Amino acid sequence: MIKLFMNANDLSQYYTLEFRRKEAWDQAIPQDTVLIHLVKNGLSYLITADGGPQRVPGIGFVDPTQNLSINVQSIDTASSTATVDVALN
Repeated sequence: MIKLFMNANDLSQYYTLEFRRKEAWDQAIPQDTVLIHLVKNGLSYLITADGGPQRVPGIGFVDPTQNLSINVQSIDTASSTATVDVALN
């Protein structure tokens, strides 16, 4: 998991990007995926806009208020990694 702080002067609001595997606790999810949460003042909100909560290659997320785009480029199940592009437009 990584944290993306949008404002260095406000550490109470940020995004998290989390790679989840279809195993153990998450065995019921359809496939390995990246989940994006918006955290505000200690509360976490799963991002479901722009294609639903699961982010796989080809399904991204755009927050126009922050000029932010997040795109999953690849998921490598064998190495339990995901490659994600984050851009400020």
